[in-house]
Formats: sequence, structure tokens, C-alpha cells
Amino acid sequence: VRLPQPIRVERGWGVLGNVSSPPADAAVVRRGPLLFSLRPAEQRRVVRDYRRLLPYRPLAVDYEISTREAWSFALDLSDLGALRFEPLASPGWAESLPFSTSEYPFSVRVPARLLSNATWGYWRGTNITAQPPASPIDCDALPSGACGPLEQIRLVPFGSTNLRIAVFPWSH
Repeated sequence: VRLPQPIRVERGWGVLGNVSSPPADAAVVRRGPLLFSLRPAEQRRVVRDYRRLLPYRPLAVDYEISTREAWSFALDLSDLGALRFEPLASPGWAESLPFSTSEYPFSVRVPARLLSNATWGYWRGTNITAQPPASPIDCDALPSGACGPLEQIRLVPFGSTNLRIAVFPWSH
């Protein structure tokens, strides 16, 4: 049985806004019931292990997971036909472990622009992402360098990630 599903973009995600800030109106990408997300390469650091506690648990550790890859993209929604489903799995994906967080069974390619850290960065000096900026993003109205050139990014099923961005600002 084949049940082809169209790629959908849902807008209206993020903070609702208040007197001091506009609503985010951020976007997510879905195909059928699946939510797709950007999956930047992970940097893992063990911040605590439990080897000295009973019961002995050598594999029980707390990680700090971060990335050095770009993640602050605004989806370009000027042509929704440009979103492409790619049915090819990553090289290490296997049916025996379908919900791997290091591999994925398929992906969606989406046009996007990298935003500068001044446009969308981290929350109050932490490593936590800030709320997405209000959409639509008008790259022509922002200072030079605030929006990068148009490029294709790969989004994978949300469950195929540990570190993920699934709610994006958008431009057109």
C-alpha cells in the first residue's frame, strides 16, 4: 500500500506576541503525521556519570549536547513547490533500528536563508535558542549580512534527532 503524503507548511507557531513584541508566526514542515527538523551535527560532552553510585550503571551519563554548525535559518516560502521530499535514507539507516537518532529514513529539502546571530541567536547569553523572530522576515529591509544567500537545507523526521530546530521564521 502506498499512501503518498504532500509536504505541508504550517504557520502560526511560536510566541503569540504582546505589547512589546509581535507574534512570531513561525513555520513548521510536515509530511503526513511527521514533523521535520534541522539536524545539526552534535558535539557531546559528558557532564556527569553515575559509575560510583549503586546500582552500578556504567552507561548512565548526563550529556551536554551542542553544535558548531549553522542552525538559524529562515525558510524561504516564496515557492512552496520548491520543497522536495527525498525518499533516500542516510547511508547507515536500517529497518532494524528505524528510530535511530544518528540516521534517518528520508528527508525534505527546503530553500532557506541563514540569519545572522543579531537576527536570531541565543537567549540571554546562554546556549538556548531564542524565540524565532517575527515572520515574514524581509531580508531587503535588514542590514547587510543579516540574511545569507538562498540555499537548500535538509530536514529529517523529528524523531531522528537529539539536537533539532523544527520551528522556523520564514521569508518570501
